[in-house]
Amino acid sequence: MTYQLAQKMTRWFIQNCFLKEEDYDVYVYYIDGLLAKIFFYTEIAVAAIFLRMVPETLSYYWGFSTIRYTAGGFHAKTGKACAVISWITYFLSMIVIMSVAHLLSATLLVSSSLVLLIFSLAIVLRYAPMAHINKPVPPSKKARMKKICVGFQVVHMLITVLLFTQHGYIYAFSLALGDALAALALLIAYYQK
Repeated sequence: MTYQLAQKMTRWFIQNCFLKEEDYDVYVYYIDGLLAKIFFYTEIAVAAIFLRMVPETLSYYWGFSTIRYTAGGFHAKTGKACAVISWITYFLSMIVIMSVAHLLSATLLVSSSLVLLIFSLAIVLRYAPMAHINKPVPPSKKARMKKICVGFQVVHMLITVLLFTQHGYIYAFSLALGDALAALALLIAYYQK
């Protein structure tokens, strides 16, 4: 669906002299990727509203996306496979978050969040950043990318502590879970090599 829309949009941009004809395939590829992301996150927003888990979803995706973007990680073979894996991961994560909110005490939520963040930090320190054909990491930028990723880990830990002091235990857990799943994607990519 997004591919056909990307083709139509690219043709329109070319006809209106915004883009060059010889770069048609490149523009279709990038517009398709952009549209897929827009549709995916719109669907996630609707799901979060439907589940009544908007703050949890925002916390989860803050933790996940900052580490995933800076550390790299597992890539599905197709866009559809990526969407399916992302949806399954999101819904399972929301089920876990709903469950722990009802089953764990504040002390256990704090402990679980800290364990997840320490797990993630250990993986990031050892394996980040992970280069991929879609996102190469030149050797000259590897140390900088690792520092940025570790910086996000520290920020996540500080936000988590702040959330604990404000009794936002489930939001802290959501952030830590997203962070840890991004680190797990990094670990999976490492062992796939």
